[in-house]
Amino acid sequence: MAFFEVCGVPGTTTLLIPTREEALSYPKGEIRLFFCEDCGFISNLLYDPTVTEYSERYEGTQAFSPTFDAYHRELAQGLIDRHQLRGRRALEVGCGQGEFLQLLCSIGDLEGIGFDPAVREEALHREPGLRLRFVRDMYSEAYREIDADLYCCKMTLEHIPEVGSFVEMLRRGIGERPDAIVFVQVPEVGLILRQGQFYDVMHEHCSYFTPRSLRRLFAAQGFEVIATPIQYEGQHLSLEARPGRPRLLEEPLDELRELCRSFADRCSERADRWAKTIGRALDAGHRVVLWGSGSKATAFLNALGIEGEIDGVVDINPNRWGMYLATCGQEIIAPDRLPEQPPGLVIAVNPVYREEIRRQLAELGLAPELLTLSP
Repeated sequence: MAFFEVCGVPGTTTLLIPTREEALSYPKGEIRLFFCEDCGFISNLLYDPTVTEYSERYEGTQAFSPTFDAYHRELAQGLIDRHQLRGRRALEVGCGQGEFLQLLCSIGDLEGIGFDPAVREEALHREPGLRLRFVRDMYSEAYREIDADLYCCKMTLEHIPEVGSFVEMLRRGIGERPDAIVFVQVPEVGLILRQGQFYDVMHEHCSYFTPRSLRRLFAAQGFEVIATPIQYEGQHLSLEARPGRPRLLEEPLDELRELCRSFADRCSERADRWAKTIGRALDAGHRVVLWGSGSKATAFLNALGIEGEIDGVVDINPNRWGMYLATCGQEIIAPDRLPEQPPGLVIAVNPVYREEIRRQLAELGLAPELLTLSP
């Protein structure tokens, strides 16, 4: 069942684009979300890898946030403790700039190897003495000979169109080692559907998961699923699994099917409310800025057709300062630029960072109205 379509979206949403001209002309893709009524898996039928860029310009880190860093540390410590990983080896697929892998190695004295075509040597910030190396490449069959005790795939599976083939490859690489652990984390699509979060649907996210569909995917390839917790205020879905006898508990799809059928209406209502909110602020003479320049911001601005109405997007990641959002063209600025033209309305892209942002605004001597994209 196809249930949601968007035309002319950015092919990739989190790139470091150095000029407004390039940002405005960046290649676009299409979205047509499809719900499988047999397994509950949701995918973008119109995903086009030719307009998706995973290069050194890809910058998705959230590690500059104290809130996110604390969450990351808790994740790493929990994995190490639950699975007795201290002193062993971790392999991460889609490691970005290596923040999580470095935490694992630092906290648990692990040896780590990370794979990602977007790895930038100057952005790694390695702690001295860690047993850590990176490969600027996609993880593939060519690396199957590299054994690990923990296989980590964090916020990467949603970018892979042939997820069944990928998990099958991973299972073959692990072989018959019952103590090997797989940790996967993806966006939780149930929250996106329930709240009509149109800004969490983007072209490069070609695969979307609920706990049911994620468990089914790994069970089908010979994994025993240990747990599928939902974390980070409901935004992240995790899976921990190991090679073993699959245990598949089927769950009804009626609620998910109905959420898909009504998703487009909820998206339209939410987009309309935001257009009116921004319009009222502008009519009152207020400057409006977004706080957070990642995928959500790009998708939000693109969906609302916003250009000059929001003239700046704030981010605490210095790697993004002076860059521009794909297809929208807004400049990404540092927080300390805000007092130059104080905003009357700040829209926090992710509600998790609400209080962190409020504190930073206060430190700058600013007290604008602060709203979040999600409740």
